[in-house]
Amino acid sequence: MDVGTTVYQGDTAHGVVAEFVHLRLLSSRERSPDRDEEVASKVRQRIADEVRRPGFLAVTTRIGSRLCGFGTAVRSADPAPEHPALEARRSQE
Repeated sequence: MDVGTTVYQGDTAHGVVAEFVHLRLLSSRERSPDRDEEVASKVRQRIADEVRRPGFLAVTTRIGSRLCGFGTAVRSADPAPEHPALEARRSQE
């Protein structure tokens, strides 16, 4: 079984938005044509907005040719704030 992940930086994620939408719709509990279009529109808009942010990354996971997961994140140049329950070094990690 061939398992792999692919990272997309910035606007290169536009090329896989349709796949993100498809997976998001599959995971939706409230399926209807109107609800599907609302969810799809929100996913498309969120990706369109986030790809412009510095440090944006998207990742897909596949088993063979089948897309089975995706995620997005925005890296921040600012260090993470220290959490009172953690040591300062641990917060930065």
